[in-house]
Amino acid sequence: MSTNRLVKITVINDFICPNCYIGHHELLSAISYAKAVLHLPLSFDIEFRPYRLIPAHILNEDTPKSTRIEFFQKHLGKEAFEGFRDNSILKWAEERKLNISFNGIMSSSLRAHRLSRKAYLMGKQNLQLPFLCATFKAYLELNHDISDIDVLAHIAEAVKIMPKQQAVEFLLSNELEAEVNQMCEDAKNAGLSGVPSAIIDGKWLINGGQSSEVFVRIFKKLADCGTHAAPSPFAPMIDSDTMPILC
Repeated sequence: MSTNRLVKITVINDFICPNCYIGHHELLSAISYAKAVLHLPLSFDIEFRPYRLIPAHILNEDTPKSTRIEFFQKHLGKEAFEGFRDNSILKWAEERKLNISFNGIMSSSLRAHRLSRKAYLMGKQNLQLPFLCATFKAYLELNHDISDIDVLAHIAEAVKIMPKQQAVEFLLSNELEAEVNQMCEDAKNAGLSGVPSAIIDGKWLINGGQSSEVFVRIFKKLADCGTHAAPSPFAPMIDSDTMPILC
């Protein structure tokens, strides 16, 4: 009886990053296609790790509230922001039928990262993945403020991480704050200067938002290689520009 090869995927991303939402959608689409259409002999173990795209001294829970448009125009400049938004994000989002909006409040992502980490520690991808999907949608499509404790607690209850009151108590504490901050630092110290990034089997680093086709090609190669033990996700990382395509 054949055994599926287990593919470990470590994704480093930030909830406030539109490219990360698109990359999230593309990765899940590729996994769904690999399993449901191609029937590749693969199983997937996904872990999402935090990254804070905006430094804490610029954006944190105490930063005065502003819209995303105001924030990006202030820090990127009006022309640069509109080019990034219109020619990159919204164009790609439209092709993928994602209704990404820039009309909401600019939120710090620290609390959301803490709750994501809690979900992973409690139930691995079975709890973390639904939280990621719901939180990305809440922030980038529905324009909710994901630094708001009530918003996050509602999501936590909806995706069955914990009851809402328990989530409120968790978010009012500092549980996992130091761990999340350290994980963000570790990612930067490893050379990551932006997100999303995906590390496959601890060996191959794919930087930036990639199409589902890129992931599908890699999954096909992994399936062709057969079953073997995956290395640690902390193994040395190789940029996708020089990434050996497997075997």
